[in-house]
Amino acid sequence: MAGWLIACGLLLTRMSVAQTNAPDLEKALKAHPLELRSYSADAVANYTWADGKLAVTAPHGQTLGEFSTKSVRFKKGHLIVEGIRNVLVYDKKSSTFTPAAPIEMRLEIELGAADPATVFPALQDALFYPDRAAGLAGLPNWIRGFYGITTPRVETGSQAADSDPVSIDPKTPGVTAPKLSLSVPPESTEAANRENIHGHVGVVFQVSPAGKPDALWLLRPLGYGLDQKALDAVRKYQFKPAEKDGKPVRVTLAIEVTFDAV
Repeated sequence: MAGWLIACGLLLTRMSVAQTNAPDLEKALKAHPLELRSYSADAVANYTWADGKLAVTAPHGQTLGEFSTKSVRFKKGHLIVEGIRNVLVYDKKSSTFTPAAPIEMRLEIELGAADPATVFPALQDALFYPDRAAGLAGLPNWIRGFYGITTPRVETGSQAADSDPVSIDPKTPGVTAPKLSLSVPPESTEAANRENIHGHVGVVFQVSPAGKPDALWLLRPLGYGLDQKALDAVRKYQFKPAEKDGKPVRVTLAIEVTFDAV
């Protein structure tokens, strides 16, 4: 009995000191690919640790992707996690996901005066979902159908209502679909031109009652920097907003941004 208690004590001690420094955290994160809670599609995702919680700077675009850690560095209250992110592309016919368009991604976390020994053990759970199933379960309601999910997300705790803005299908009876009044052609990249990469980037977004695109999601990537260029272009679009009963309403649109061969 005494031996069992000693063994349990040693195990708890190991657990309590786990991830208290950058090498420990790096080892834990390298165990397997992880899904970002922020769903950031940006090459750099910025966070701040304040009041015992991790706050994320709103990304320019979002996507369902897996992050594989390469390194973790900590210096003067600033933690940098570098790795590779793959977009998870959903195939409706087979109901399967395929990792695509890997890019180098960096997570920058400003800890300020917080004690790393206190923060590090909580960071993995704060940054990532434990697995793909949890990442899918956390998707906003309006985007879930594009990933083959028909059940609504269950809101729990202090989840903010504005994190999942309600939108209407533009094909809904009585709704006048939005009309594009200004489009911006996407720019290519040197890497894409060098490899003669062309095709379509699948983007889903909402058109606000003011006719502005927001809540941009990358569904089907091309890589070579073109995904970010596609999001940049869509963000500059302007629409005559959709209307219902004569009033502007928020709707969801899915489009393909085309990159032609050079």
